[in-house]
Amino acid sequence: MQLIQKDSTDITLAIRLRDAFNGSPKTGLTITDLQTRYIRVENDNDVTISAWVSLTALGALTDAYAANYGYEIGEGYYRIDLPDAAFAIAANQVTVLVQDSVGGLIIVESKEIQLSGGEVVLSEVVEGTTTLEQAIRLMLSILTGKSSGGGTNTLTFRDIGDSKDRLICTVDGHGNRTAVGTRDGA
Repeated sequence: MQLIQKDSTDITLAIRLRDAFNGSPKTGLTITDLQTRYIRVENDNDVTISAWVSLTALGALTDAYAANYGYEIGEGYYRIDLPDAAFAIAANQVTVLVQDSVGGLIIVESKEIQLSGGEVVLSEVVEGTTTLEQAIRLMLSILTGKSSGGGTNTLTFRDIGDSKDRLICTVDGHGNRTAVGTRDGA
């Protein structure tokens, strides 16, 4: 699932469309025959379903963003420029649907998007039980905080406020880390 900041504007997605019968990537579709809609789940669990909107063709992949425009990238991928209303501040999740209904063939593809207010991103676990916020604090201590123990078997890295030890490592005679005793990102 893709993560996008709430209330974002000018959002462009690459969505892979597949043949409804055999699942193979669908190429050569006429952009103006494609339609999109979004289903937005809001903070209070209200659901907003937009009307189906036909896309207008962009001239090139690198064209500037334009809501409800699209372009075939290749290998079944299509660039779709979504309307800003899909990412309203009150929304938590958006599902984007794309269909081509020419000649009775219907291709429907969906893409779920989780919306974030920013604070959610920092609290996401990136490895083990370490959150992104904790990882940033640990990196700051190593890159910009005071350190001590150089030339010994124990290296200590302080937080940038110099109020606590963030990382205490055991090293061998060549300075290679052999163990991490303290890893305090809180």
